[in-house]
Amino acid sequence: MTFLIAETFTSAFNRLAGPDQKAVKASVFDLQMGPAGNGLQLHRIDKSKDPNFWSVRVNRDIRLVVHKTGDSLLLAYVDHHDAAYAWAERRRIEAHPRTGAIQIVEVRERVEDGAAPATPRPAPAPLPSLFAGLDDDTLLSLGVPADWLADVRAVNEDGFFALAAHLPAEAAEALLQYATTGRLAPAPVPAADPFAHPDAQRRIRLIANQEELEQALAFPWEKWGVFLHPSQRALVERSFNGPARVAGQLEHGVRPRIASDVVLRARLNAAAAETGLKGFSERFLLSEWTHVVDAWGLSSLDAYTSVPRMGRKSRLGPNQRARLWPVFAAVRTALAAERYTTWAQVFSSLADALAARAARPFDHVVIDEAQDLAPAELRFFAALAPAGADGLFLAGDVGQRIFQHPFSWAGLGVEVRGRSHTLKVCYRTSQQIRRAADRLLPTVLRDADGLEDERRGIVSVFDGPAPEVARLSSTEAEAERVQGAVSSWLAEGIAPQEIGVFVRTEELVPRARAALASLAGAERITTAPMSLAKGLEFRAVVVMACDEGTLPLDERIADAADEAELDDIYETERRLLYVAATRAREHLLLSGVAPTSEYLVDFAGGENA
Repeated sequence: MTFLIAETFTSAFNRLAGPDQKAVKASVFDLQMGPAGNGLQLHRIDKSKDPNFWSVRVNRDIRLVVHKTGDSLLLAYVDHHDAAYAWAERRRIEAHPRTGAIQIVEVRERVEDGAAPATPRPAPAPLPSLFAGLDDDTLLSLGVPADWLADVRAVNEDGFFALAAHLPAEAAEALLQYATTGRLAPAPVPAADPFAHPDAQRRIRLIANQEELEQALAFPWEKWGVFLHPSQRALVERSFNGPARVAGQLEHGVRPRIASDVVLRARLNAAAAETGLKGFSERFLLSEWTHVVDAWGLSSLDAYTSVPRMGRKSRLGPNQRARLWPVFAAVRTALAAERYTTWAQVFSSLADALAARAARPFDHVVIDEAQDLAPAELRFFAALAPAGADGLFLAGDVGQRIFQHPFSWAGLGVEVRGRSHTLKVCYRTSQQIRRAADRLLPTVLRDADGLEDERRGIVSVFDGPAPEVARLSSTEAEAERVQGAVSSWLAEGIAPQEIGVFVRTEELVPRARAALASLAGAERITTAPMSLAKGLEFRAVVVMACDEGTLPLDERIADAADEAELDDIYETERRLLYVAATRAREHLLLSGVAPTSEYLVDFAGGENA
């Protein structure tokens, strides 16, 4: 028997309580072994428009909904008895007449007669229809079911998300791409098997064995199956004639002895005293060493004189650089004598060694979070693969650059101009959270090579509740507010491990944990500094302690070497908050003790936080 599982099933399964999930797992494993002889009770769902929908009794209240045809069985949905039957009565599963992909389709007439959430045809409105210019043939090629064509053509911007919730996901995504970019996604080539069509495989997967089934039930759909939107797939499968960008131990077994900031400050102070340098602060010397001299691997006065000091407004003429260079040269000599190195030197030496090889260790290199690469790191990764077609692919978001000063990629030979693309569809964060978080950033971000990341026109694929901003009178009041929010999320069915709480520094983590201490499952709620938020995702997030003096952090501001570094500190602190806030998928609360961070006013759209 061919055994398949749909995204609608795993999503519904993850919303069930723990004991019910355990019972469902047992029934599903029995089904995979074969419904006959396992004591399972299957009943046809007579009121469904699709005669192939059956229910399977799990316990007194929980029912599986399966779609059974010939020797094929598809797990389609699971819920409490009445809700499971109601879902099946409003759905049909069929191959789309144009694309050939298997789809789970909501029955249009059931929406009209009130059996499903009402989605009336939009009344005439000032906003224009989004898809009035697309004919039936085009809409069908996007996977829109035939009985939804009129609704799609009539919908405007205000009604789109309500309508999209009733369409097959691939059709909703294709329409969203058209609405945001004005371009139609290329239609996948139809497959002989409706389940083998790319659109179908993103929503329905063949389960080959018990191990795959266990994985499907253990993780959310997106964690165990990797599928690409057509706009993403087009970039992944495209060949580029050079480096392209979408907006372990390294020392061959030798453990490097990395010089810490404490060591560097001491060596810089000593070198300044020995050379008689006056007029430059310790903060400036460390910053100039880190972001210019060491970052670019400068080894001579000529190199230091000619290097572009991007983003540093303390302009240094030739005479000033000539005064500074003996200090930096002395530091290089002192570090080498003590067998110290820096990470920039590690990456630079590896890049040089790789560049001297006739053959490179890899044919292709793909790098995520590329916005945080330093010059030496970019040189190293670029040297891992041969220059030329499809050798280097970089993905990143300039809006999330928090660890690295800007610099010219082209200056290092990594030229992505003409091969740089910005994706406009957001899958991780609700429209409401993304829109508020975007207020923390400029609408257009430019990198050092002049490439623009246009943030206008970005749209999330789903709606959610508006994020909340809370300005409290004390840490005790903040703890009570956070505890109330998290309690409501838990009561809604969000699991503790699906909640994250972030603060600006490690020292503030106890403040977060104290706010959660009395809650059941508090030990499974992630609490961490904002700097560790990258790459994480939660259904609900609290960003706590957004106090004045904490965000931006006073000690970073006091440590700024010049005006440009001060500007960069303010910018990266904003981006830290942006990164932390966009870890939230559905719910977000930002809180602080008055006076709160100035950034909360921007996040709230100019209203007092």
